Amino acid sequence: MIRFCSGPPPNGFKLDFEPFLFNTTAHRKLQSKTDWTEFHILDQDRKKILSSIFFNLTNGIALSPLKAPFGSYGISNRLQPEVFFEFTIRIEEELRKKNIKLIGIVCPPTIYTSLQSLVTTTLMSQGYQLTQAEAGSCILVDEKSLTKKMYNDKLNRYKKAQKAGLSFNKITLTKLSEVYDFIDLYRKKLNRTLSMTKAQLQKTVEALPDSFFIVGVYLDSELVAACICVRVSKFIVYTFYSAHSDKYDKLSPRVFLLKNLYDLCYKQGVTLLDLGTSMVNQKPNFSLLDFKFRMGGSLTLKYKFQKELLQ
Repeated sequence: MIRFCSGPPPNGFKLDFEPFLFNTTAHRKLQSKTDWTEFHILDQDRKKILSSIFFNLTNGIALSPLKAPFGSYGISNRLQPEVFFEFTIRIEEELRKKNIKLIGIVCPPTIYTSLQSLVTTTLMSQGYQLTQAEAGSCILVDEKSLTKKMYNDKLNRYKKAQKAGLSFNKITLTKLSEVYDFIDLYRKKLNRTLSMTKAQLQKTVEALPDSFFIVGVYLDSELVAACICVRVSKFIVYTFYSAHSDKYDKLSPRVFLLKNLYDLCYKQGVTLLDLGTSMVNQKPNFSLLDFKFRMGGSLTLKYKFQKELLQ
């Protein structure tokens, strides 16, 4: 028997899907310790949770997520589309009872899950407005080397970096502060700011140490490029913050870093390397998109939906 659940699921029920990091209890507590409400679809017979969504309720607005790259629904492959459709209707009814006037949902990149099309179709048919389709790029990770996927100009740059003696290494999380300062410095030179302060990032990493790792590129002992990575799920790694020293532009340390990060992901069983957003001031950064495409990436979109609830 399938039933709708408003609030925490009963004890003994297990997820029938792998949750993304940003929807886990640990990460939601970092976004806000209070004002969360949750909804689930339960398979009573199997004691499985077939779908879940978490909203933070503030001043008549329900947001999923509150402060994270995305939130939205977790969905099992077993869930029937009709049941999911009814689920969204029931959620709206419950949110109206809580005097919510506006719902905002940020979905994961479309390439993350084949079920994103179900979410998009359902929300659009329920009167949600698509407020943004944020462009990003992801690389599928498999046994095929990234050197076979990148364009020749990037391959030549990788070979040049290799010949120059660049090396790739994992960096301990204890050096997060130094790496943050390095990335912040070279981002500022490009008139770009980081979305989190150092203190905010340190707090997040301390709470979720198994979900973060750092990689760097060195010339001798000098750090020339770095990337703070997030393990979004068992099979997905997200390049959260990255930068390289402009002094070494001719050596293309970004290309060298991504090729070696791809290899590391393959060894760890990761199947998707998310290169992050390619938007600046809510518009596509086409030079950045082109770089990612030429590195072997494919376009993916992150949809943002909004709906006003009539009382």
